[in-house]
Amino acid sequence: MKPDGVALQPMEPIHLDGVVALERQVFSNPWTQIDFQSALTHNNAYCRVVTFRGKRVGYAVGFWIAKEFHLADFAIHPEWQRRGLGRQALVKVCQEVAELARVVSLEVRISNVPAIEMYKQSGFQTMAIRKAYYTNPEEDALVM
Repeated sequence: MKPDGVALQPMEPIHLDGVVALERQVFSNPWTQIDFQSALTHNNAYCRVVTFRGKRVGYAVGFWIAKEFHLADFAIHPEWQRRGLGRQALVKVCQEVAELARVVSLEVRISNVPAIEMYKQSGFQTMAIRKAYYTNPEEDALVM
């Protein structure tokens, strides 16, 4: 399936129940509703919902720190993964933040090979390893 129709829209409080439900489904140590609400209130935050042909399929949350953009949370619903939607959404996120960011960074579980491959295909490179960065279960993170 070609990812034609992938779009980003600003995340709003009305999206939070669905975003939190997806977060719990995708991650073993999920952000809480309060985490997402807090992100929505920060002026250095970037919060988007990913849609595909009008259906919400994911989200992206990040923060600007000086001229760096840190992608802190990014997910595509499992039913929509491995169809190119995540890569297309990631490209759109990077395009949107490019004007203000010289660098885009993120962390990813070292065992999350599909995500690592998607990030590499999108131009990300491994810069470091953060030992025991993740919990539940404990695991190293690649900094890309």
